Amino acid sequence: MVKRVIGDAILIVVLLLFSWWLMAKSFGYDTGTSQFRIARHEVGDFGLHISLIRSFASDQNRGPESPFFPGRPLVYHYAVDWLAGLFVRIGIRIDTALNGISALALTLLLYGLYRLAILISNGKKVAGLLSIALFVLPGNLSFIDILKEAPKNFSFFSYFWRFPDYIHKGPFDGSVITIYTTLAPYLNQRHLIAGMAIAVWVIWVIVRWLDGNKRIPDSRWALVGVVIGAATRVHAVVAAATAIVVVALLLGRRNRALFLIGGAAFFMALPHLFELFSIRIGARVNQFWNPGYLAPQPLSWGSWIMFWIYNLGIFVILIPCAYRWTNGLGRRLLIGAGLLFLIANAVQISYRIEHNHSLINFATALSLPVIAHLFVSWWQKHGITWRILTVSTVFLSITSGLFNLMVVKNDYQLMVDDAPKHQFMQWITTKTDSGSVFIAQPALYDPVTLAGRKNYLGHEYYVSVMGYDYWGRRKQIDSWLSNLNLQTITEMKKHSIRYVVIPKERKDVQYTWDNDTMDTLARVVYGDESVRVYEL
Repeated sequence: MVKRVIGDAILIVVLLLFSWWLMAKSFGYDTGTSQFRIARHEVGDFGLHISLIRSFASDQNRGPESPFFPGRPLVYHYAVDWLAGLFVRIGIRIDTALNGISALALTLLLYGLYRLAILISNGKKVAGLLSIALFVLPGNLSFIDILKEAPKNFSFFSYFWRFPDYIHKGPFDGSVITIYTTLAPYLNQRHLIAGMAIAVWVIWVIVRWLDGNKRIPDSRWALVGVVIGAATRVHAVVAAATAIVVVALLLGRRNRALFLIGGAAFFMALPHLFELFSIRIGARVNQFWNPGYLAPQPLSWGSWIMFWIYNLGIFVILIPCAYRWTNGLGRRLLIGAGLLFLIANAVQISYRIEHNHSLINFATALSLPVIAHLFVSWWQKHGITWRILTVSTVFLSITSGLFNLMVVKNDYQLMVDDAPKHQFMQWITTKTDSGSVFIAQPALYDPVTLAGRKNYLGHEYYVSVMGYDYWGRRKQIDSWLSNLNLQTITEMKKHSIRYVVIPKERKDVQYTWDNDTMDTLARVVYGDESVRVYEL
């Protein structure tokens, strides 16, 4: 018992140190230059997350609302950013706050997979370690193209160590192999890690209870439901996916427990569900029935099968084998993961089909403990053939992941100015109220939202991805600015808009206005070489 505790403690420390390194490589802050440091493959999402954290840190977003679409409830999974904002408010640096939460979540996720694999494999710690390795080094068939180009001499090791970039980044570069089969989505979307960590521990608890075959009090089953319902604030899709897997585990065995979990989860999630549906019922979803996920179009059985062979690699063979070799609980777990896989390949759960990757990532992660059990079972069989088979399949499973981990190590870092280096942000931070609403040109890294304030209409992606009416509000703003008068100013103030930011360079600007009218009806309160700010 003591050895197990010491061994697990050492493992947790190692996982935490690795997780911290992984997160800090992707996001940091240079206090000397007042700049955010963001890895190249995380640039697209961090404008959103930094803005949310700063908004929560200001203590003026208790609704909460999106800083990119104020006036409506925030329907994003915001719990991780909210918690990071609380830490920032008490004085913890923003990168330390977010990376600390993320590293802890990843540690819990990896250790949860470790414990789940041990449970499924009847106590084999090697299975737990393999499940961790399979998650950290996710597999696809990109290694085939990598090895084709790799040097065939001792310089291979330098080539591997300095490997600079993913060679496949579908769907963004037209590749069949997607970037979602790497660590990139977890480094981009820290809430995905947290949601999956909660889900894996919920599933571990249920599998452990079922494996023990003891009577569990109703209150404990209900508590599981409360956790799942609350987890919708961390990641709504993963929370819903967790409920589906729980159904697969319990249906026909513990129907009463299933009812208790479902009822508690529903009532716990209900307030957040009301917020989601208040926005999304009236929003236009491009297409609900959208089979094939990211497989090449026009879709055919052949193209769909080849897509998943490229993206899952050897797992295409290992998952059916794992189902054959595992016990009843392992099979039910794979059935739950399979249901998530089918849903992701049948319907579009969000406003972009690529967002289905959350279900794919979660389904893949749940299959890892069972696959690890398969490897251990093969190794324990007599004969050199089985051991060669085990080593070779493990190697094929992690080779692409090894190269992709080098990408994280070697990734290019983008520097984004913060206050006081960024003069406009410094003015916003020091001279405006923390609850102020601006009309400003939307940008991926918007100085208004990065400073913790609200832009009445932010970047199109950050708005439309949550289901808000981007184009309706854009037309509203254009109508105000192109017909500016006392009446329209009064109407803007009713929407809590206090400042209008006018760029001095009109190139690629989406709104129209008349400078003379602006000067007549509003007061200039700030100006630099790029913008002029009017107070209404």
